[in-house]
Amino acid sequence: MEPVTQHIATLIAAERSARQHSVAQAFRTVRDDYTRRGALGMGQFPTDLDAAAAAELDVRAHRWLAIAVQSVATARGAWTTKNAEAVEALLRSELARDWEQLQQSERQFSGGRDIVISARHSALERASMRRTAELQLLVQAQDQSVVPLAERLAAPRYVAVAGAWESARSGFPRVGEDPALAARSATGAVEELARIVLGAPKITLGDAIKDFRRQQRLPAPALKGLEELWALRSDTPGVGHGAAAKEMDAAHARYLLDIAEAALQLLLALDAG
Repeated sequence: MEPVTQHIATLIAAERSARQHSVAQAFRTVRDDYTRRGALGMGQFPTDLDAAAAAELDVRAHRWLAIAVQSVATARGAWTTKNAEAVEALLRSELARDWEQLQQSERQFSGGRDIVISARHSALERASMRRTAELQLLVQAQDQSVVPLAERLAAPRYVAVAGAWESARSGFPRVGEDPALAARSATGAVEELARIVLGAPKITLGDAIKDFRRQQRLPAPALKGLEELWALRSDTPGVGHGAAAKEMDAAHARYLLDIAEAALQLLLALDAG
């Protein structure tokens, strides 16, 4: 997500620079109106100046969020909780920068009068509430099938599954390491998740497949995939019991890991109901 957030920050910086003239013009309009009426010393002037700053902050909050949403869509990123948090942190930081910039601009036009921040403060609160709500909606609307598997396994409920899967992915392909070790971890992750879905902490993957068939909770093609995974596990030295004599090669292990990943996605969908 970091390259995308860097891109968002670059686009925001460019547009912020382009808006400087309109900001100055808005403040100048307020000042000139009070000057024309001979009321520049009146107490309402700083309040109206801050109202102009708040209006600009509202515009920027809307625009920065739109830039972020468009950038993630262009990069074909997923609106995961983690990615949404990264975007929200970036936008919060950018609006804090806008706050300081607008306050400095206000000082240039205030004629030494006290700066009023009530309108700008309200604008910042509105921006925060709107940003949080819209990002949460994007996360909820995201097709969970395209969310990275590691993030879907981040819930405490899946800690054992996540550990086994991370062991599988980090250990393959690694020079000098037996591919069967990664395959064993991957199939172990599937077995752990099957236990969670069935509420059976000690069931084996083979027996879990029988339960899924008996309960008709999975379609036949999905059961075939799990059965193939179970067969590969059973027939491979270092992975399952009763294995054949031939050792697993890297291509064989990668194929097994691909099946395991698909099986994990399938079982997660089943667990989500």
